[in-house]
Amino acid sequence: MKRFLFLMAMLLATATGLSVRAENISPKTTQNQDTIIIKLPNGAGMNLIVKNTDQLKSLKDYKLDSLMGMISTYVEQVEAMEKANRNQEVKDLTLTFYPAKDLKDPTAPEQITITITASSVRKMQDKDNAKNYSLMDGIKILVEHRKKEQDNTTKDSLEVKTRNAKATKRTKTQTYVDLGLNNFLNVPDNSGDMYDLKPWGSRYISVSQYYAIRVGSTQSPLYLRPGIELAFNNFMFDRNNYLTENNGVSIIAKETTRSYEKSKLATSSLNLSFMPELRFRERNGKKGFKIGAGGFVGYRLGSHTKLKYQDEGRTVKDKDRSSYNLEDFQYGVNFSIGYRKMELFAKYNFNELFKEDRGPKLNVISFGFRL
Repeated sequence: MKRFLFLMAMLLATATGLSVRAENISPKTTQNQDTIIIKLPNGAGMNLIVKNTDQLKSLKDYKLDSLMGMISTYVEQVEAMEKANRNQEVKDLTLTFYPAKDLKDPTAPEQITITITASSVRKMQDKDNAKNYSLMDGIKILVEHRKKEQDNTTKDSLEVKTRNAKATKRTKTQTYVDLGLNNFLNVPDNSGDMYDLKPWGSRYISVSQYYAIRVGSTQSPLYLRPGIELAFNNFMFDRNNYLTENNGVSIIAKETTRSYEKSKLATSSLNLSFMPELRFRERNGKKGFKIGAGGFVGYRLGSHTKLKYQDEGRTVKDKDRSSYNLEDFQYGVNFSIGYRKMELFAKYNFNELFKEDRGPKLNVISFGFRL
């Protein structure tokens, strides 16, 4: 019964004059029809399709309390039939009922037709939500009343389309946290172990805000994902190597007089990204396989080096903030692939880490998990 409380509330509000938000939009079928959209605070919505204001005023003539109870009973029968045929091909499910004939009550609706869309059926087939599901694209109800006016038989109909506004929303905001590792690519062949990094210390962390914009209908798998990202790169040098400057040129040198517990370069950047993405759903309606590829541009916000070592029994931490001839602007490609809630990412910087002729010729690749 709860899933139809908003139907009852909306119809009662329409009949008794309670305050609800209504908007008139241009008809989609014929010029003689108007659609009134009623939005409720919980995000649900309901469309009333009427031909004129007289039809809207006639709502007060209907016994809405008994109508809602009747519809609820019929919907339960539709659900029961859907569950009994759960293994069949997913498609729209429609049943027609005749209350006036069955109840032998001439004041009851002559006919009630209930259609649950295929996407709603998929939601009901989701095993995790079989007991407590929410209708996705909605349910369509057509109620027909037959009444007599001056010996002429006429028929009024009230068409109701309920929908979940959140499920059909074209643009959604999403927040991601990327956790991964960094490494150098295009390392010179004769460099030996100079550019070796400690894997677990060379961490990549980013927090990003994306807009997922669906392209096409509600069944379309294509999304566009523009977004902004705050990224942090750590490069933890191995083999007692460290980053320094010599005559205005950044070099990676090997320390011979002391042993470093930690030697790293850390950078932060602000990036803008754009990624087309394909998102597929399984037959039961659950999120399935997804894949995307795009590009990014960014700007370095800051950088520093940090050395940690022991000196006469005490721990020393040297931290030096400098640009180290790092490139301020960066650009490259990003890639993601996932299944359901699991997602992997990879980023590759086309530009080199250091400015030309001002440091080693190195490119950066980052990869890991997306949360």
